Amino acid sequence: MKIILFYCLVFSSLTTAAFAHPPSNIQMQYDQAKNELVVSVNHRIAANRHEKDRTHFIKEIDLEINGKTIDSKTFVYQNSSIVKARFAMPKHENNDQLTVKAICSTDSELSSQSSISSLLKYKQND
Repeated sequence: MKIILFYCLVFSSLTTAAFAHPPSNIQMQYDQAKNELVVSVNHRIAANRHEKDRTHFIKEIDLEINGKTIDSKTFVYQNSSIVKARFAMPKHENNDQLTVKAICSTDSELSSQSSISSLLKYKQND
């Protein structure tokens, strides 16, 4: 009986790990007219879930400027593979370093860094 229970526990932990994964990509766009940073986080959820996913989702997106946390957005579910957040930008310099961190409900995370000047150059090349 103990062996069966052991295998059941191992199997359930492996299937949970197989479906739990960190965010795969973070995109940042700076809207100069609105002085706003728009963040898109790619985080695939199970294809067969048509309802809001309350077990595996992006739970938080943080914005840091030069290593200081400026703002955080929290979420309680995810209903598509892309989660978006908008951050009003405080007074800043074009060379300030931006870091966006997306945290999954399984505590896995992904970070991305850029500067306002890099985001402005990227936008001009579109």
